[in-house]
Amino acid sequence: IVATDPTGKILYTIGQKGRAGSSDGGFDEAEFYRPQGIAYLNKTLYVADTENHLLRKVDLEKKIVTTIAGTGKQGAERRPNKSPAHETALSSPWDLSFYPNNDQLAIAMAGTHQLWSYHVNSETVSVLAGNGNESIDDGAYPHNSLSQPSGVSTLGAQLYLVDSETSSLRVLEKNIVRTLIGT
Repeated sequence: IVATDPTGKILYTIGQKGRAGSSDGGFDEAEFYRPQGIAYLNKTLYVADTENHLLRKVDLEKKIVTTIAGTGKQGAERRPNKSPAHETALSSPWDLSFYPNNDQLAIAMAGTHQLWSYHVNSETVSVLAGNGNESIDDGAYPHNSLSQPSGVSTLGAQLYLVDSETSSLRVLEKNIVRTLIGT
């Protein structure tokens, strides 16, 4: 992970250059494997470490990387409900966004065609949307379905998601998924 100033000047890097892995530790010791999405809050960077099937936390003040969710093995779980984050296998987490508040981190879980939530204070994971079937069904969980969500962004009380396998833009609001563009 590369941090730059607005002109593009590299300020520092996080993780060993050219080396894929899942080691935690200082910025020079830590390893990632195809990190995709990030979210920032209070001098902490959260990272969707996609190919490691992990969520990572980067303390920018202490310059330390720690694993906060996942086992490092690709999982097939499709119904986590306040499951311990360190004991629950993730499946290709692709992007992150705080939703619906700063205690919950929405995860575009591309591998299971779902949106999950990481609860920061309780260190648990739960399903937000998507029954695990690869499709484009709107409605409330468990009746809605997604197809490889790969991007998420929060705007007010809405979580927007790009559903890449259906080439669609969708929104989650009040626990209801609705398709805005695409079929």
